[in-house]
Amino acid sequence: MTEAARKARNVERLGMCYPPFAGRIAALIARLEQEGFRPRIDQSWRTPAQHQANLAAGTSKSSWSFHMATTPDGKPDALAVDLLDDNYPVPVADQDDWPPTFRQYVLWLATLAGQWGLETGVEWGLSTDERRALTTAMANDPLSYHGAIGWDPLHCEPRDITLAAAKAGKRPWV
Repeated sequence: MTEAARKARNVERLGMCYPPFAGRIAALIARLEQEGFRPRIDQSWRTPAQHQANLAAGTSKSSWSFHMATTPDGKPDALAVDLLDDNYPVPVADQDDWPPTFRQYVLWLATLAGQWGLETGVEWGLSTDERRALTTAMANDPLSYHGAIGWDPLHCEPRDITLAAAKAGKRPWV
């Protein structure tokens, strides 16, 4: 994807997000760009039908998602994005085969997301010991981590709100 198309896509997808969340994602994107990465929002808001397709494909594990958040009048108000590295838009399934720069992107994304009250799926599905090792590395030297990565590392969402609260219309950072 060209730089102009990537940037236009990011603006368009941020427009479907809850504004304070969109601002945090925009800041995260800018910071990742400073590191030389090319972050691209693959998906922000998704329809219930799109979410059902993700459930059927096994790429989502909950019946409702932060991606599905709407305003009280039903307009898109997403609280999640999937933030690809445009240099590797289709990651290889086997983490052992990931290019080193894609692994660096995943670790930087997870580390930097925390600075804006966000989290990624980098730890999802890991054992307690794997989580502990990853957390320690991220606090000290993220790029030193060579262990397992969770099942949805490119997904970004607010850290301090539950799915149930978001579904009920509550929003973080109010």
